[in-house]
Amino acid sequence: MPLPDNEWTRGKGGYKILQYMALGIPSVASPVGINSRLIQDGLNGFLVHSPDGWLDRLRALVSSPELRLSMGRNARRTAEDNYSFEHYTPLLLERLKAVAVRHR
Repeated sequence: MPLPDNEWTRGKGGYKILQYMALGIPSVASPVGINSRLIQDGLNGFLVHSPDGWLDRLRALVSSPELRLSMGRNARRTAEDNYSFEHYTPLLLERLKAVAVRHR
């Protein structure tokens, strides 16, 4: 996910990365906007800071099934632990109950 660092790209939501993570696929992305919060560099994907870095990071993933599997598992765990339906449902219910109590 190569992106220039500008006002438009800093406002993007990172949905492509979250979709990859949910599938257990490590992402390779520019450290722009939310990308830097979603990807833990070297753990669940790669953040690329230079043009040469793209080739290096992609080669590392292509040449190592173990790295792809490990990072993919970490990516999936990140998606489940922080962005899943199971994560957000209890929080939403808690907030809705609090609003209901206040408006009785």
